[in-house]
Amino acid sequence: MIIYGKNQIKSALAHKYVKELFVTKDADINSLKPLSYKIKVNHISHDELNELCKTTKNQGIAAEVFSYNYSSIEEILYRQAFNDNRGFIIILDHITDPNNFGSIIRNAAAFNCDGIIIPQDRQVEVNASVIKSSAGYAYDMKIAKVKNVSTAIDKLKENNVWVCGLDMSGTDIMTNDFNSNIAIVVGNEGKGVSDKTIKHCDFVCKIPTSSLVESLNVSVSVGIAGYIINYNRNK
Repeated sequence: MIIYGKNQIKSALAHKYVKELFVTKDADINSLKPLSYKIKVNHISHDELNELCKTTKNQGIAAEVFSYNYSSIEEILYRQAFNDNRGFIIILDHITDPNNFGSIIRNAAAFNCDGIIIPQDRQVEVNASVIKSSAGYAYDMKIAKVKNVSTAIDKLKENNVWVCGLDMSGTDIMTNDFNSNIAIVVGNEGKGVSDKTIKHCDFVCKIPTSSLVESLNVSVSVGIAGYIINYNRNK
């Protein structure tokens, strides 16, 4: 897999995902310090790099990286936050747009999310587009891939995690304090959270909007929910 952009590559280097680098002669890579990671650096032309990245917006540097290493639900639950009753998980119910997924990851990192759970099927994986949209934060986030979202929800509930579905049929999200281990479920861009998944949630919340807007972009919803959770825990 080829990724590009200094922030993404810097994060990939830090997490030992980079196989080798491809740079143009005028690219500034001093801040990346590739030699300290013992990474091979290939000097290529601008045209060759543009072809490799399939874009000219590459800042003169690209990297071949190893496949993304997914975590398990257990690895997420073993984080200290869950012992402190302040764990925070985001569950994606079949997100298909890589830009949305990347933005969700970035928002999750901004609001101290401990991990993200995604389904194996009908869900975009962590690919180059997702990594770019996440500004490299995909490498800092624990992401677990599961066969069945409902089964994963039940497992979280067995481990003292309350599960909240985000859906317009719910109560105002501001009426909850979220002072416990919490998982927020967000749904597909077109269909939202499925009825089957909603039935497995402990409760359902909505983010109120004006009558002019039927629903929010899913990554925006994650950002708002993350902010509200952090605000309630720290006020």
